[in-house]
Amino acid sequence: MDEKGSISPLIHNLIQSLENSPDILQFRAFKKRMNMSILFLVIFLFGTFGFLMIVSEFAQEYSKYAFLLVIAAFFSIFAFMISTSKKTQQHAERYKTLVVEKLIRDIDKRFQYSPLDKISKEDFVDAGLFNYVPNRYKGSDLFSLNGKVNVKFSDVKAKRKSGGGKSSRTRTIFKGQFYIFDLHEKLSEGPMYFLRGKEDLLTASLGKVMKIFGGKGRGVAIPISDPAIGNEFRMFAPSEDIGMSFSNKFLSIARGLRSKYPERAFVFSFKQHRFSLGFSGRSNRFECSFAREILNPKILQLYIDDFKESIDIVDFALSELEKW
Repeated sequence: MDEKGSISPLIHNLIQSLENSPDILQFRAFKKRMNMSILFLVIFLFGTFGFLMIVSEFAQEYSKYAFLLVIAAFFSIFAFMISTSKKTQQHAERYKTLVVEKLIRDIDKRFQYSPLDKISKEDFVDAGLFNYVPNRYKGSDLFSLNGKVNVKFSDVKAKRKSGGGKSSRTRTIFKGQFYIFDLHEKLSEGPMYFLRGKEDLLTASLGKVMKIFGGKGRGVAIPISDPAIGNEFRMFAPSEDIGMSFSNKFLSIARGLRSKYPERAFVFSFKQHRFSLGFSGRSNRFECSFAREILNPKILQLYIDDFKESIDIVDFALSELEKW
């Protein structure tokens, strides 16, 4: 939608082509059934608790049946959740294939789209960007592009839960988009990291050496200085010579991303032939919610804006990597 609130031609054409399609009609029928089931469940629960209050007030001898009604109410909720969750997931996958993939094709035909796939946990950890290994890892909406540089990215949400009971703690390691660029030739002997110098959703304190890297840390700290990024980042490399040879390349990427997205956090690393980039943001950008209007123009516009942002990041990174 533009500034005046009118629907863009891309969204208008999509809605026109899908408005009365069998799939969309099926989605709407499913949404209606789900809403009616929720309404019935709410009425049943309120009726149950109302009956319990009456029984407890006037008919104590029947109070033993109250427990059975409570059990029935909770079983109804549980059965409803089980019965709808699988169907909702199936419809959501079909919706993404039908709607999101069509939008993507109309915007940029270079990318392949897999709604249920994601950057693997192994690739995420291997990038070496974070001080914790997640034991809660979710993702979706994998995009891939093959060419001189193979590219893939997806939404990722990584957490680590530790402890138990009252002492349990859940730490958000990363939430946003994770990009991987695979070059076809080896450019570096060792890993190099460009990390934020303060703790946030992207990386924990750099003062803590990671045990998952064998206690060796990330290598030698490389001095970097640039007015565009200030003291926001720290760079690490296997040796000072290797680090200095790549420092200007890394700074160029950091300057470009900071200029384009001044309010966003990012970190990146380079290992032999792989460039990995973590970019903070929402972790489920192409979510399909049947609680909203099917083919909602505002939601469709968000899909377009989010995908265009990712295209911009990919094209910028490719242009920088081509200089290497």
